[in-house]
Amino acid sequence: MNRLSQFQSLISPVEQRDWLAENRAAFPPLHIGRFWVYGSHVTTPRPAASLPLLIDAALAFGSGTHPTTEGCLRAMQMIRRIAPRRVLDMGCGSAILAMAASRLWPSCQTIAADNDPVAVRVAARNRALNAIAPAKMRLAVSQGFGSRIVCNHAPYDLVLANILAGPLCGMAPDLAPRLAKGGWLILSGILNGQATAVEAAYRAAAASCVAPDLYWRLDNNHHAAIGGRYDAAIMGWTVSQQDKTRSKRLANASRGYGCGRI
Repeated sequence: MNRLSQFQSLISPVEQRDWLAENRAAFPPLHIGRFWVYGSHVTTPRPAASLPLLIDAALAFGSGTHPTTEGCLRAMQMIRRIAPRRVLDMGCGSAILAMAASRLWPSCQTIAADNDPVAVRVAARNRALNAIAPAKMRLAVSQGFGSRIVCNHAPYDLVLANILAGPLCGMAPDLAPRLAKGGWLILSGILNGQATAVEAAYRAAAASCVAPDLYWRLDNNHHAAIGGRYDAAIMGWTVSQQDKTRSKRLANASRGYGCGRI
C-alpha cells in the first residue's frame, strides 16, 4: 500500500504578500564598530565617520549578519598601529572582509580568493558596487593556495579566513609560511569548542620557524574569531599591553562578545 495515500492533501490560496519587502526587512543596516553594512534597499543615511559596505543578499556567504563575519569585522578594527599593505581574504564569499580591509586601509593591496566561481562572481559585483578598483582588490578562483595570484602576492601582512574549522586546520601548513613577519592572522567560522584545536593546528604548522601563540579570541553566539600577530624579534606571537587593553575595551563594548587570552 502506498504510504502517501494515508495523508490528505489540502490546497488553499496564499494571501498576497510583498516577499521582496519582507526579505529586505530581514536585512536591516548593521553598525559594526566603524563599519556600516547595508543593502541597496536601505535609505537611512549612514552614520558620520562610518565606513560603508554595500552588500545585498546573494549566492555567496557574507552579509555581515552572521556572528563569524561580525567577529572578523570587529577583530580587524583592533589592528591600528601599523596598516597592513598586503591582505588575503581566503574563502572570501561575498568579499565583505576584503572590502572592509580596503575601507580601513585604503593603501593596501587585497586578494580575495574562493574555490567557488559563483562566489567570485558575486565578489566582483560587490567590488563594483562599492567602487573599489580592480587593481586594489584582485579576485581569484583558488583551491586553497593553488592559484598563482594567491601565491605570488605572499607574504601577507594580514590573512583573513572565515570558513570552517576543518578546512582551516587543513590549510595551516600552507597558510602559516605565507604570513609576513609581524603579520596578522584572523580566523573564524569556528565554534567555541573548536577554537583550541584550530589554534593548535596553526601553532604546530609554524612551530619550526615562528612558534606562534594566538593571543586573543572573540566569542559571540557560540562562535569564535581568533587572531594574533607574529613578532620576529622574540620568535613568537605577541601583544603589547596597549593592545591587550584595547582588545578588552573593544570586546566589552561589543554586544554579546567576550575576549580573553587563549
